[in-house]
Amino acid sequence: MKIYKSLGFSVKDIDGKRVKVDDPRLDPIWKKAGELKIPVIIHTADPKPFWDPMDSMNERWLELATHPGRKRSNTDPAPWDTLMAEQHRLFKNHPGTTFIAAGEKSILEMIKSLLHDAGGAAVWEFGNEPATANVAKLCSNFLIISAIESMAEGINLAKRSGLDATTWMNMLTQSLFAAPIYINYGNILLKELYQPAGFTLRLGLKDANLIVQQAREAKAKMPIGELMQQRLNESVANGLAEHDWTAVALMLK
Repeated sequence: MKIYKSLGFSVKDIDGKRVKVDDPRLDPIWKKAGELKIPVIIHTADPKPFWDPMDSMNERWLELATHPGRKRSNTDPAPWDTLMAEQHRLFKNHPGTTFIAAGEKSILEMIKSLLHDAGGAAVWEFGNEPATANVAKLCSNFLIISAIESMAEGINLAKRSGLDATTWMNMLTQSLFAAPIYINYGNILLKELYQPAGFTLRLGLKDANLIVQQAREAKAKMPIGELMQQRLNESVANGLAEHDWTAVALMLK
C-alpha cells in the first residue's frame, strides 16, 4: 500500500484542517495493514533544504530557484520537524505494521533507532535512495500478484478434477503455505468474494505496468511479470476493473 506525501501536506478533513500523518482516525487502516501483513510504503514531507533559507548554504538552491513552487515554510504546510515527528509517532504507535520509508541516511538511522525502541520486530535497510523503497514495493507486489494467479489456477484445477478445493487449500495454509497472503487471498478465491474490493484490479494493473517498466529499465527478464500484466489487462478489459484483484480468477471460467 502506497501513501503519498499529500498525507500531512494537503489532505484536509471536513473542517478544513490539515490531516496529520499520525491522525488517530486513520489508525484502523494501519492496524488492518499489519493484520494482513501488507507493507505500507509512506512518503512524508520533502527534503529538509526546501524549508531552509535560500542562500549559498542551501544544497537545493538551484532546484528551488528554477522551481520556486517547491519552497516550503513553517506554515506551508507545517515545520519539517513537525512532519517527521508525526511520521515517527505513526511508526511507534503501530509496531505490528511493516512500514517502508526512504530518505537521507541520517534520517534512516534515526528511524531505525526509533523503531527498535518502539519494539519493532525487524528493520530492513535498502539504502537512502527513495527509488529503492519503490522497487521493494514493486517486487513485493509482483510476488503477491503471482501468488494470487497460482492459487486461482490451482483451485480451478482442483475443482475441475473433482478434488475438494477448500480441503486442499486448508492443507496448504496449515502446512507449507501458512502465510497471510495465502490464507487471506485463498479464502477470498474459494468464496469468490470479489466485491467490495480490498485492492482493485485497476490498481493491480497499474502496479503490473510499473513492475514490467522497472524490469525493462533494469534489463531484467520477467516472463511471469509480463504474463501477469497481460492477465490483469484482460480482466480490466472484461469489465472487472473495480473488482478485487483476486477476480482475475474469473478469467479462468
